[in-house]
Amino acid sequence: MQNRPRLIVFGLALFLVTGCRISSLFLDSGLSEVYPAFDAPAATLDAQRTQTAGTEGSGGLQDTVTPEIIELKATGVSCAYVWDTQPLQDETAQLQVAFKSSGLGRAEVWATAYGERCVNVDTKNTIGGFLILQTDVHVRLTVLDVEDEDALGKLLVQITQILAELPEDAFPGTQKGYVGVEFSQEGQVLNLWFPLIEAEDAVENGLRDAAFLQALR
Repeated sequence: MQNRPRLIVFGLALFLVTGCRISSLFLDSGLSEVYPAFDAPAATLDAQRTQTAGTEGSGGLQDTVTPEIIELKATGVSCAYVWDTQPLQDETAQLQVAFKSSGLGRAEVWATAYGERCVNVDTKNTIGGFLILQTDVHVRLTVLDVEDEDALGKLLVQITQILAELPEDAFPGTQKGYVGVEFSQEGQVLNLWFPLIEAEDAVENGLRDAAFLQALR
């Protein structure tokens, strides 16, 4: 009977230690990052989540990046992040001016933002702003011959040079995006999708004409 109080105290201590270890395991498992909560009114994402870009719509990016914060409304509810693409009207207008002044005014060109948006885990509605990872540029051109690799390569070099001459802060995002080019000729279409930085490197390395086209394929 005299040992019973000691056994009770020992049992309570063991329960507390075990409970703390179990709680630690749950916290370390990263479950809290699956649906990050925004606590109003101090929700600012100052800690800026570091994400590894997925493969959908971005050409299979593998770099670890921190999306740029465009807007965030404090809601006090949990949300999950999904990859998305949104149009950029001002940047598209800037591109159109640049292409026209460089002699490619006949090209159809536009810009889109690739990044993440916050979705309510219960209602599936967007509750936060759009976090831009990169700006992608899209170009559509009608050509005389989609099999003329030298001519297509010249156009690709010109497109790359136009984009390279724009200010580094011309487009939102934390890294350079992709360029999509569609060459068409009476029903025949050739589509290319490549990182802008690789195209710029190819220009710097002196690749031109057909060799430049082959490097980006």
